[in-house]
Parts: sequence; structure tokens; C-alpha cells
Amino acid sequence: MDLASWAKQTIRKYDPGNPAASFGEVFESRFPDGPAARQLEIESLCAGKLPGFGYWVLAHLILSQPKRFGLALTTNFDDLIADAVYLRSGSRPLVISHPRLARLIPFSRSGPLVIKLHGDRLLAPKGTPQDTTDPTNSFAQPVGELLRRRGGLIVIGYGGGDEDVVRLLRPVSLPWGVFWCNRREPGEALSKWLEKMGNAFWVNTDDFDELMLMIMDRFELKHPNPDRFGRFILDPYFRTYGKIGRRVHSGHFGSAGEAAVKSAFATTLRRLPSCEWKSLLTASWANPDDVGDILDDGLESHPRSPGLNAARALWLLRSDRQDPQVTSYFLTAKDSDPEHIDSGVARARHLAESCCDDEEAAREFERLSRLDPLSAAFWARYAEFVERTSPNEQGYQQAEGYYRRALRADVYDAEALGLYASFLGRVRRDAERADKYFSDALALDNGSQANLRKYAAFLASQGNRAAAEDYYGRALHVDNSDPTTLGAFAAFLAQAEPGDSRIPVFIQTALDLDPRQKDAFELCHQAFDADPANVSARVRYASALLARGAGPKGREVLEPLVSSETAQVRVTTRALRAECWFLALVYFPESLEAAIRILDKTMGAQPPLLGRTLRTHLKQAQNNHLLDLFTGVAAVLVGTQTNREVLDDHDEWRRTRVAAGA
Repeated sequence: MDLASWAKQTIRKYDPGNPAASFGEVFESRFPDGPAARQLEIESLCAGKLPGFGYWVLAHLILSQPKRFGLALTTNFDDLIADAVYLRSGSRPLVISHPRLARLIPFSRSGPLVIKLHGDRLLAPKGTPQDTTDPTNSFAQPVGELLRRRGGLIVIGYGGGDEDVVRLLRPVSLPWGVFWCNRREPGEALSKWLEKMGNAFWVNTDDFDELMLMIMDRFELKHPNPDRFGRFILDPYFRTYGKIGRRVHSGHFGSAGEAAVKSAFATTLRRLPSCEWKSLLTASWANPDDVGDILDDGLESHPRSPGLNAARALWLLRSDRQDPQVTSYFLTAKDSDPEHIDSGVARARHLAESCCDDEEAAREFERLSRLDPLSAAFWARYAEFVERTSPNEQGYQQAEGYYRRALRADVYDAEALGLYASFLGRVRRDAERADKYFSDALALDNGSQANLRKYAAFLASQGNRAAAEDYYGRALHVDNSDPTTLGAFAAFLAQAEPGDSRIPVFIQTALDLDPRQKDAFELCHQAFDADPANVSARVRYASALLARGAGPKGREVLEPLVSSETAQVRVTTRALRAECWFLALVYFPESLEAAIRILDKTMGAQPPLLGRTLRTHLKQAQNNHLLDLFTGVAAVLVGTQTNREVLDDHDEWRRTRVAAGA
């Protein structure tokens, strides 16, 4: 029986469209021993929680205009609003958490005021149906008077199903109106009140953080200062902000205002302080079109910032692992602050993954470990490195010790949980614990592409192909231009459904983005070995070899197709012929004229669109004096340049065409 069916049978008046309305009944049945047991549960759930992005923005709004926004009513038991106001201002707001204290509310108060309509985690929290229907347990008179004086109300993320809240609002008239921010309309009683009000507005959104992001943008509110609060306090803020950024990048939104959310994220991203937070965020979550400019802006004012230099290096690595500036940025980061853990980890991973220098990477990890870092991310990445470079029991024991150290540093670090879960599944063959750690990791961050991909691989290893494909799809939905996910998904499909038409698309896209992507390259190689006479497989393999710098081998594979102009007859489709002779144009200088003649003829009036990028080959040809010609031909073939006559601006192209009588 699934959860929805169970809930329908077990919970009276269960509404699958609004499951939160059943909270009171479930809470009472779960803790039937009385208020003390219920309070202990609420207290444990609220303990240790820090305000996230939305609460920080709300606090800033309250403090920036206390006369308009200084009153906060909440049915929550936690202290997140009050804590955010305190952290922002250094002064605690007045908090009223019990009806008997309501008579003490100062109506003329101009500072922040938080009223907890259902009590506090430490003082008589009210969560059962009896609590919320008891007419003696009401803030109605004093809160009603406060609202009349304020004249307006914004309701965010509240379902409207509590009788005591309905009783409080029903007699209140608000000249400035009510803004109902929710995907769902309120219950019948509140709907009648809103209709009677006459000036109620429905804001169709159910995402508190996205709404706060748009408010932050519109009111030009600032991010909190990391230098004042430090990483631990602000971690929930930037984690949530980063999740919004990932959704912006992937096009998956919780709110209806997609254009507004995109615009707000772009604007607020540029307001980030030029510090380590900008480096942490932009390298992973920002709009790719903006990241380079944002990091350059930060480096202009903070040229020695280790975090910004490391982030700039990481960003360059996404497009070109061989870019010489990468090493320069990493060295600047290290020279500026040798004890900066994040930039050191980034450099160590670059040495291992891009430079294939495991010895130097090991020395860097060892150096950083002597600094006794508290970072869960450091120990998790160190564990991952040791696991890969020492595939024996001694290495695995060392790696597992580092994974555990990572989780001792922060048991809520989703990345560390996901890496350890993957280790447990692949190395320890402990499926039960691996599944538990994956579940914990995804509960903390269900938008982590790496964890979604790793969980998909784990599910595939357990024989659950349907679930594995679902999670690969989810990972790709987060970012459909991630070469690692594309390659892993292609490898999975090659095993599960060898005839799937997505396989060659995923392989080619992954290799276009990163010619060194292991899974995609191996599949490409296997396809060629299985059938060397297959022209498509031969061209794809040659292209992959040439793009990753294996020139001699790539030329050897491609040569049978370009050894003479008559070889073109073997390449039957226009698009494949165009790609084949474009490679000849770039990598076979002796075939330059033949390549131009055949490309000119193949293009015809309507050049074949290859549906892929050729930029990796242009990077390989950067020192060639014909790079402008190669770039022009590539632009015509992929469709970014629709006027093929611009190629006549290049002497070699024009001269060869004239000689051929074209």
C-alpha cells in the first residue's frame, strides 16, 4: 500500500491536495501520552536549527521597514524568525508565545514583534485539533487590534485550516488588503472572509524562498556579511540560495514567476560580497553566461582572494582542462593563503583529475590534512581520493576513516553523505547502509546532481533498472549539460537497453563538453572496436581522440575516410560527411584544398546542421594560422552563422573555390 492510500484509510478527512491540514490529528495519534511527550518531540525537531535564506531576507525586510512589516504572526513552533532578526540586528525582537501574554502587547511598539499563535517549542506548543479549536486559547482581541492598526496582511505558506486563526481574522477589516501567497486557495471559512474583504489578492506561489528572493530583489536588500557571521551561521542561507540557483539553471521552479525568479537571482547574485561566498556559489550554481563576469568583477577588487582565484580556475576547467590560466589561478590562491582549505581541495582535485598527477595531489591533500581542517567537504574529498588511488583493503580502511571524520565534522553535509553512501555500496557491498545514507543525503538536498547520479548507479548495481533510470533522469534534469551525468547515463543505457536512441546523443554531447569523459569515451571506443566498418562509429571515435589531443591515433582512425577525395563516397549522409571533412580541414594540413572543395560542395545552399558544438577541435587548433577559417566553417556547420558567403572572406577558402570553378 502506498503512502497516499494508507493516509486515506487511516486519517479522517484526509485531503491529498493539502496533507498539512491533517497535522493535528496525526500528531495527536503519534503521541497519545499527552502534552509533555508532544512538546519533547517538537523541541527535538526544532533544536539546533539555524535560519535559512528566506528567514534572513524576511528579517531584513522587517528591520528595514518596521512600521510596515514589523509584525510577524506565525503558527510555527520554532524560533527562526526571531533568531534571524537577532542575527541581523543584534537586538532581540519582542516575542509573544502564549495567549495570557497577549494583553501585554504594546500597540504603539515600533520595533519588531513576533506573535506565535500556536505557542513555542519550549512553552505549551498547541498542535492537536482540540488545541486549535479551543475558544479560550485565542489571541483574537489583541492581534485583531494590531492588524487593524497595521491595515494590511501578507499570508505566506499557510493553508488556512486552523479554526482559531479563522476566528481571529474573521472580524478584522484591512483597508490595505490581504495578499494570499499559496498555490491553493484557503479553506471555505477564510475564502468567505477574503471575498467579503473585497481587496484580497492571490499570489500563486508555494515556495517561500523564491518569494523572498523576489522581495530581496525588489526592495534591494543586501546579503548578510560573511565576515561578521562566519561560515557555520550562514551555511543554511547559502545552501538554500544555491538550491535556487540550481533550479534557475535547470529551469525547474517551485513558483509560478519563472521570469521574475531568474531576474531576481541574476540581480542578487551580482550583489554578493566579493568574498569566499561568491566563489562558493558562482562556480556551482550560477547562470553560466554570468559566472565569468561575476568572478572577474570580484577579482578586480580582490585580486588575491584565494576563494575567488580557485573559483575562477574551476570555472575555466569546465570549458577547457588545458587552459594555462588554471594553474596560475590555483597558484595565486595558494600563495595568498596556504591554509585556505577550499582552494587547496580544489587544487588537489585539479592535480588528480585534470593533470593526472596523483603524487602531487596526494602531497597537497596531506599538507592540508596537517592543518586539522573541520570541513566535512575536505575529509570527504580526501577519502574519495584515497579510495580511488589505493584500491586495496588498507586504502579502503583509511578512506572509510576519513569519511567518518567528515560526518563527525558535519553529519548534515549532503555531499559527504552521498560520497560515503557510494563507498558503502561499491566497496563494502553494504546495500542497506548505502541506501540509508543516500536517503539522508537526498533528504537534505534533493537537487544534488552528484548524489542523484550516484544513487542511480547504486540502484542499477542492485538490479533496480527502472528506479535507476528515473534517478539518472532526475540528475540530468538538474543540469542537462553535465558531461559526467551524460556519460554515466549512456553507460547505464548501453547495459540496460543497448538499442536506446539516446545513447549516441548522450555520448556525443558528453564528449563535446569534455573529451576526457571516461564513460562516454569508453563507449565510443567499444562501438568502433565492435564494427570498424561503421562510418558513424569511426568518425565519432576519431573525433573523440583528436579532441582529447591524441592526434596520431585520431588521424590513423580517420585517414581511411579522407585519404582521397573519392573516399567521401563511403560517408553517405551530408552531416556525417561535413563532420568528417571538417576534421580533415583542421587536422590534415595536406588535405586542406580537398577538404575545402568537399565541404563547399557538401554545404550546398543549405549547410547541414551538425546539432553539436565543434569548439573542442577549435581549441586543439588554437595555434594554427588558419584558426579564423576553421572557426568560420564551424559556425556555418552548427548554424550559428547562417550566411555561408562569409567564408569567402578567407583567402584559402576563396582561392580554392575559384580554382575549382565554383
